Amino acid sequence: MGRSNATETCNDNGLNLVIDIQVEKATHADNDYVHTSLDNAKDVVGPISDVHMDGAYQSPENVEYGNANEINMVFTGIQGVKGNFEFIKTDNGLSVFNRETGETLLKILLNERRA
Repeated sequence: MGRSNATETCNDNGLNLVIDIQVEKATHADNDYVHTSLDNAKDVVGPISDVHMDGAYQSPENVEYGNANEINMVFTGIQGVKGNFEFIKTDNGLSVFNRETGETLLKILLNERRA
């Protein structure tokens, strides 16, 4: 199983682009991607002044990297946004609830004759 990390620009005006993608085995922590991602990003967009990322990328090494490279590292403390779908386990199955619309989209009933 693998995992990927994408680096993208996030400007208020103009075009925003995905500028770096790393795909690795799922044996690396999220915070291991930061130095390489930012080095690759600088090659594409030039100097970087501010970086915003979720808390999974925070580490003393990454804060030090930001300080050494004069990059304001902003860690949100949130590891991703809450999804639109909630998976609800019930006594007789599983349902999928859409938080945005309030609809239950799917109900899967467990076979009562399980061995």
